[in-house]
Amino acid sequence: MKVALVHELLTMRGGAERVLKVVAEMFPEAPIYTLLYDEKKLGDWFPRERIRFSILQMFSGLSTNHHLYLRRFPKAVEQWDFSEFDLVISFSSAFAHGIQTSGKTKHLSYIHTPARYLWDRTFDVLDRVCPVGALHATPLQGRVMLTFVGDGPMTPHLQSLTKELHIEDQVQFLHRVHGEEKQKIFAEHDLLIIPSITEISPNVALEARSVGLPVLLTKETGLSEPLTKGMLLRDLITPEQIHAALVEALQNYEKIAEAAASPLQKRDWNTVAEEWMKLLSPK
Repeated sequence: MKVALVHELLTMRGGAERVLKVVAEMFPEAPIYTLLYDEKKLGDWFPRERIRFSILQMFSGLSTNHHLYLRRFPKAVEQWDFSEFDLVISFSSAFAHGIQTSGKTKHLSYIHTPARYLWDRTFDVLDRVCPVGALHATPLQGRVMLTFVGDGPMTPHLQSLTKELHIEDQVQFLHRVHGEEKQKIFAEHDLLIIPSITEISPNVALEARSVGLPVLLTKETGLSEPLTKGMLLRDLITPEQIHAALVEALQNYEKIAEAAASPLQKRDWNTVAEEWMKLLSPK
């Protein structure tokens, strides 16, 4: 069976790319079609010789400013020719599932959480509902150390806010981390907080849970009940809700930590691969 893989953007290393990496290892001969490819960031996972990128790759700087070219993406994925393949597996959060295949070529699409850049106004909302005074009111100050991990458009604002509140000794900002560095951060902290209502299936929550780190997660989650066992799910939309959830987590920490330390059902990648192959095998 001749297989091709399709992934929207290979410009960063995230959860979707980890899924693709596993499936790419299952089909080592399959080429990988993508709109844009950053070899410096992902060349060790997806070698250049396997990549079939779109014509949009020719645009200088597109890989770091791709949101400006969204209107070009649907047409670009429709231009690929998959007539030589028996099966195409697409991994999509926005456009990749829109590929065109002939009648003989089967198309299986793995749909991720819809891309936030298509619909989310989170940062505008945060500016309205999280005034400086909201942080002044919390009784948690003096007892809690807060670490922000990663980067994004809100980082300068949060760093400035930290200085305004004179809490630099309680807040630290770390760059994006992976692998052993991430595991070290898990080991050094007591609670992972993910208040986002758009990151509804966060891999990092599952990674933290797998090593026994308690997780405070929004109720707006796409994770199934078995996967959220040992996590604290609460409404985390307003500053008041986040504060109340933190107080609850602190007051009941021993119970929450015990639940987080309970063993998860074992399901390794070999099992996942066997399920995929069974799904894809001819009937």
